[in-house]
Amino acid sequence: MPPRRVAAVLCSSAGGGDREDSDAHPVAGQAGEAGVPVLAGRAVVDEGAPPFWPWRRVLEQGQDHGLSATLLEMPDALPAAARFLAIERTVQALLAAARPAGLVVILDDLQWADDASLRLLRYLRGDLTGSRLLVVGAAREVTEALAGLQPLVLRLPPLTESDVAAYLTSVGEVGGAWPAYVHARTGVTRCLSGS
Repeated sequence: MPPRRVAAVLCSSAGGGDREDSDAHPVAGQAGEAGVPVLAGRAVVDEGAPPFWPWRRVLEQGQDHGLSATLLEMPDALPAAARFLAIERTVQALLAAARPAGLVVILDDLQWADDASLRLLRYLRGDLTGSRLLVVGAAREVTEALAGLQPLVLRLPPLTESDVAAYLTSVGEVGGAWPAYVHARTGVTRCLSGS
């Protein structure tokens, strides 16, 4: 029986907010319950972050699946060619890691992703069809660079106070005025997670 087609690139836009927890964590929970490995990385606002930062985090977590951040190492000679080969190696390794049981990769805060990370995502997008790899990207806003990837965009509305109360109840953290306080402090975006 051929493998089910599980392949997509999705950017979810939640609007502003100052929390950094992934909007995509419910996907991670469902995948984990189904026995599908989940790897996650996050872009950061830091000019000192190396190229491919969110992908490096993903690859470091994927050692049990034959992945390694060394896939993204680039020799100093011919930087454009070295970057291309690093991207190609990484894409092929991710596709191979997804073959047995599927694989979910969550990339958070993509509005801050560096050019190299977006190039890898663009290249990977072209090879997802027919694979068992699902790539979920979360961004607080869909930047011009992200829009250029032509992702399926799911815009998430802000959380209501009752949403916050339901979430806090589900993790055992509810009482009195706590939901209203958390609602006010999170900027009412869908940036709550159980981590």
